Amino acid sequence: MAFDAQSAAAAVEEATAALESVEAYVPKRLQDVIAAVLGTLAVVAVLLGLREWFVRRTEKRTHACARCGNEATAAGAACGECEGTGEAEEELEETVTCPHCEGEGIDPCHECNGEGCDACGMDGVTKSEKEPDGVKCCKCLGRAEQDIAAARKVKCAACGGTGKAAQ
Repeated sequence: MAFDAQSAAAAVEEATAALESVEAYVPKRLQDVIAAVLGTLAVVAVLLGLREWFVRRTEKRTHACARCGNEATAAGAACGECEGTGEAEEELEETVTCPHCEGEGIDPCHECNGEGCDACGMDGVTKSEKEPDGVKCCKCLGRAEQDIAAARKVKCAACGGTGKAAQ
């Protein structure tokens, strides 16, 4: 539903007329409150109208290419790969030393964070009956490494970083 200044003004006028028609039945202190609410509604209506105008004004418009009729290749149209930003996201996968066990592969004691306490026999390592020398790290499962995925922004290959569709 489109919202324009004319319909907002008409709505405020109708509300004002309704207030005037019931003025005799509404106590004076409520009339002031109702008038203040109507004033606020009028301001909101104007702001919404301005917002709608601004959105329509700044809306990107694409035109069909005169040669092929394709909107994506129209002059000045946004690149379809990067949506006009000029940047693409490149995913990277890297293996790093496990930060939990610091590359040892053995789980540090969770009660003292590897500092040493009564629960771990003062050596800072989680132990079990099956693994008296130390339990495998709960994060890297004893590998001492973790695979991490990351992404970084790079120049869009499709448009060369311009953000515009190739001609």
